[in-house]
Amino acid sequence: MTTEIVPQQRCLRPQQVADKLAIGLSTLWSWVKHDPDFPQPARKGARWTVWLDHDIDRYVAKKRAAGSPQDAIPATKPAPPRFATPSKPRHAVARSE
Repeated sequence: MTTEIVPQQRCLRPQQVADKLAIGLSTLWSWVKHDPDFPQPARKGARWTVWLDHDIDRYVAKKRAAGSPQDAIPATKPAPPRFATPSKPRHAVARSE
C-alpha cells in the first residue's frame, strides 16, 4: 500500500517519529514490522522514508482510547543481555608469604 503525500501535510523522518513517540529507532522499525495498527511509512524517494504527522497522531489517539497500558504499547521482544554473566567466579591468585 502506498500513501499519497500531499504537499500541505507534514512529513516526519524516522528519527522524528521515534522522538515523538519517545522510543528508539529499532523499536520504531519493530512496530512497523509487527504491529498491524502502526502506520506504514511512505517513500518520497529511493532513500527517503517518511510518515505523515497526522497518521502518527491518529495512531497515538487510538492506542490511548484503548485505555489499557498493555494495549497502548505494542509488545516487542526483550533484548538479549549484552554480556553473559560468568557462571563461575574468577579464581583467586595464591599469594606467597
